[in-house]
Amino acid sequence: MLATPFSSESRLDKGQRGLFARFLTVRAEKSHVDPDMAELLENIAARVEGRSDGFSPKELQRLDTAFGRFKIPGESDLYVTDIPDLLNYLGYVLTNEEQVMQVVREVTAYDYMDWDEFVSFMERYIQFERGEFRRVFEEFDIDNSGTISLKELRELTKALGFVPLRQMVDEALEIVDADGDGTLNFEEACTFLAVYQHNEGFTRHEVAE
Repeated sequence: MLATPFSSESRLDKGQRGLFARFLTVRAEKSHVDPDMAELLENIAARVEGRSDGFSPKELQRLDTAFGRFKIPGESDLYVTDIPDLLNYLGYVLTNEEQVMQVVREVTAYDYMDWDEFVSFMERYIQFERGEFRRVFEEFDIDNSGTISLKELRELTKALGFVPLRQMVDEALEIVDADGDGTLNFEEACTFLAVYQHNEGFTRHEVAE
């Protein structure tokens, strides 16, 4: 799975980040049927504790696969107008062309982008995604409690432009709801989004190809 909208910058204190990271590590160890999910949770845990930054080798491999699929035939570049479709292919949900192009223009003024520029774009895009997710999260956290309910989560996903299946929501909540109280704080909500991207993005079989 690609780098998530999670970063070491967090409103949780150091002790809470450690507890949440350990929770994710335990979840990863129990994800025997899905090695990719286990790796995703381990990567998130490392970012929560500030032990990792940027893309892992596996994440770079996924990026390279997607870049190769969308680049201009016979060339080493891709058209920037294809980036929203590329993001959708990877499982990202914030793929509005106008917003994506704003991030693109922070990297290049041209109509095409090479591999190094693409990696730079993705680093910026992930920060953009986190900022948008924070903004929408706070809109639905009406009582400023720092958490949202399951009902609010469904409304939040609609506001972000996607409606996951109920089964997918239940499975993701089982993974990310650390205290099992049926509500999500921002970090848990970011992990929920990462799990959704993992399930909706292209498959491990396609990566192998």
